[in-house]
Amino acid sequence: MPTLNDIKTVATSWESSMAITNGGAVYVWGNNTLGQLGTGNTAVVNFPLVNAALTNVDTIAGGKNHFVILKNDGTVWTVGGNSFGQLGQGNLIGSFSPIQVGTLSNIVSVGAGEYHSFAIDNLGNLYTWGNNGSGQLGLNDLTSRLIPTISPLKNIKNAQGGANHSAFLSTDDKVYTSGGNVYGQIGNGTYVNQLTPVEVPVQGAKMISTGQYSTLILRNDRSVFGFGNNTEDQLSSLSGLTVNTPEHITDLDGTSFIEAGVSTSHVIYNEDQTCTSPNATTVMNAAPIVSIVETAGVLTSTPGISYQWFIDGSIIPGANSQNFTPTTTGQYTVEVSFANGCVGNSADYFFGIAGIVTLDPISIGLYPNPTEGSINLAITNYGTNETMTISVVDQAGRIVRTIDTSVQSNIQIDLSDIESGSYQAIIQLNDYQKTIRFVKTNF
Repeated sequence: MPTLNDIKTVATSWESSMAITNGGAVYVWGNNTLGQLGTGNTAVVNFPLVNAALTNVDTIAGGKNHFVILKNDGTVWTVGGNSFGQLGQGNLIGSFSPIQVGTLSNIVSVGAGEYHSFAIDNLGNLYTWGNNGSGQLGLNDLTSRLIPTISPLKNIKNAQGGANHSAFLSTDDKVYTSGGNVYGQIGNGTYVNQLTPVEVPVQGAKMISTGQYSTLILRNDRSVFGFGNNTEDQLSSLSGLTVNTPEHITDLDGTSFIEAGVSTSHVIYNEDQTCTSPNATTVMNAAPIVSIVETAGVLTSTPGISYQWFIDGSIIPGANSQNFTPTTTGQYTVEVSFANGCVGNSADYFFGIAGIVTLDPISIGLYPNPTEGSINLAITNYGTNETMTISVVDQAGRIVRTIDTSVQSNIQIDLSDIESGSYQAIIQLNDYQKTIRFVKTNF
């Protein structure tokens, strides 16, 4: 259009257009039967005409036959048809000239549906008014509003309307929808109208656009999701005449701008297009748990496909079976390899050779078992001036508590801070070792 230059943005209604310059002037042209061009009359304008009544304008949103105008001073003005109160003037009287919506100030964004309007202030508060016959205002009723009414939605930065539904973009990049849903344009998986805004399951949204009965979402990764009416293939590669859940439109990846219409959709591709890979499933194998069990002087490890035993940290040549019979007192460990390629190592297991113990046979009991907090060791037949080590080991072979104490008839160990499960108390006194199993519970 050779007569237009220095244009900042444009807005369209059903058959009318407006273009805003960087200096805030407005050109208008097209149908004007309801005075929607704001020229003070209903004469059709068939070329871009500077509208002297519109100055200092920031952005404009177009409904079907009305416009919502945001000026740089944060005020909102409306013009055109008003059959549902979409001008926000408290009446149903249309206007041939722009009139200020007096209850609004500090507005940073405006939007419009066919017969409803939106404004958002600098605090993220959303104001809605106009037709609400399908719940498109998101106010939990079907009552149209003649003046701006604050929405329960907060932290909103953009609002768009279709014929009878609306979409809202929040400052944390989430999308909410409400209103008519015959074509699935709400995107909540149903075809039932929604009177209150519901969150659409698409994260990282950058831009929204509502067609007559469809909705497009542009994400920060430049992918596009769509739902709603698809009878004219306006949702591109998506299959079905209607789509009621957000679906990725795979042939629109790399998009920087979206615009949905009555039966078409338009996009602008960015120079740096991105691509989206197919979904991938990753399985994380759990860390292998290796333990050692002693039976009749034989040590047995958790089963695997290969083994290597160690004593006091040194490899035992040829000790490569699941079972190993110790011949020396010491701390034994085993390394086990598993079929999935993982390798696990056990905790130290002390083994003492019988016959070295010089103490009288010791009797050790543990109570209560199960325990909710502490365990008690009752010890008889012990020598004096002896020191014992008590280790509490979990099912994975990890030592969760170790104490060194002098031998006495009763020893109490506080375990109130450990998790529920099965444990072993390993008591070592010189070359004497005893293992007692117990259960810790948290009622």
